[in-house]
Amino acid sequence: MSGYINKSMSVNAYNSYLNEEMPITRWTKKLILSFVSEQVHDKELVKRISTLTTKRLRTMFLRNTSWHHTGCLYNATNFYSFDDTYANSFTDADMDRIESLLKWEYKSERVKFGYVRYTRLKGSSDNWTEIKEEV
Repeated sequence: MSGYINKSMSVNAYNSYLNEEMPITRWTKKLILSFVSEQVHDKELVKRISTLTTKRLRTMFLRNTSWHHTGCLYNATNFYSFDDTYANSFTDADMDRIESLLKWEYKSERVKFGYVRYTRLKGSSDNWTEIKEEV
C-alpha cells in the first residue's frame, strides 16, 4: 500500500515499524539488549555483551533491511532490524575476540602520500607502534 501518514511517514515505513524495523537512531541500548537476552540464553554472556557501547551493539546486532521515505521532504531513511541469526550464533569466543580488540587504541598521522597508522594498549604510556600494512 502506498501513501503517507500525516505527511511525515510513508505507510510502508509505518508497516516496517510494526515488523520491528526502524531507523538506527531508534535502536537504544536497552532495546537491543532486550532482543539479545531473548536470543542468547547464557546469562553471563549477556552480561558481558551489556558492557559494550550502543554504537558497537548497533554495529554488531543490527542489519540494514530497507529504506523508506520519511518527513515532509521525503528523505530516504535506512531501516534496520535485529539480526537473530547472528545473535543465536554469538559465543563466548566471539566476545573474547571483541574484548581483546577493545584493549587497543589507534591513531593515524597524515604523511605526504597517505596516512601512517599506530597502535598501543589503552591506558599505556608505551610509545606508539607503527602498524605495517601489506599492500
